[in-house]
Amino acid sequence: MNAEKLSSPEVTTKLAGQPAAKAPNDAWKKNGIRPGFRHELASALAIVEALYRVKSDHPSFAWPDGLDKAHFGNVPNSTTSSDLADDPL
Repeated sequence: MNAEKLSSPEVTTKLAGQPAAKAPNDAWKKNGIRPGFRHELASALAIVEALYRVKSDHPSFAWPDGLDKAHFGNVPNSTTSSDLADDPL
């Protein structure tokens, strides 16, 4: 975040005690190494991982019709929950 913009009276008034994540767009730096990467993406990825661990055969994980796996290199056919038991994630 742009500390100078974040501490400006205009921004602190707009935040009104809310977390800085709710700051107006002009308080965010524009030259980050991951533009657009926000906590919402991290949360969505965590939800997908949790679903996969609980129900790896969920239809959301089915390979799309008409998409050739050969074009994607080594794609595992399936992973069981026991395969993930020692995974640090």
